[in-house]
Amino acid sequence: TASSDGSCPAPDVAPEAETDGCDQVFPPDGSCTVKCKEGYEGVPQTYHCYAEGENMVGSPPNCTATTTTASSDGSCPAPDVAPEAETDGCDQVFPPDGSCTVKCKEGYEGVPQTYHCYAEGENMVGSPPNCTATTTTASSDGS
Repeated sequence: TASSDGSCPAPDVAPEAETDGCDQVFPPDGSCTVKCKEGYEGVPQTYHCYAEGENMVGSPPNCTATTTTASSDGSCPAPDVAPEAETDGCDQVFPPDGSCTVKCKEGYEGVPQTYHCYAEGENMVGSPPNCTATTTTASSDGS
């Protein structure tokens, strides 16, 4: 499948990527770019044409979808919380007046805090609870 004009064939790329200027690239120092398609993000990568009719050499870009799965239904993504806290009812919270609670996990104490979902796909707004460990290092049996 070598091209008759001496150029390198355009590289095969993943469905979420596309080539840019990869037709009619000639050795030994020809190159082109492989970038992520619209709706995906990632660092564009350069492919090189080193020898006549050979496949171009390069690493594909790591393309990730720019849309989050959380916002596809219009809900706010659940808030990121500290390891000692947990969310309660924070999945499928919808704007403009949806809310959920972030509370301290078992073994910790603190005042639960409410997070609010004001806009579609936006992060929820709230302050994390101040969780402190309820267990102390001292022995509780009096010995």
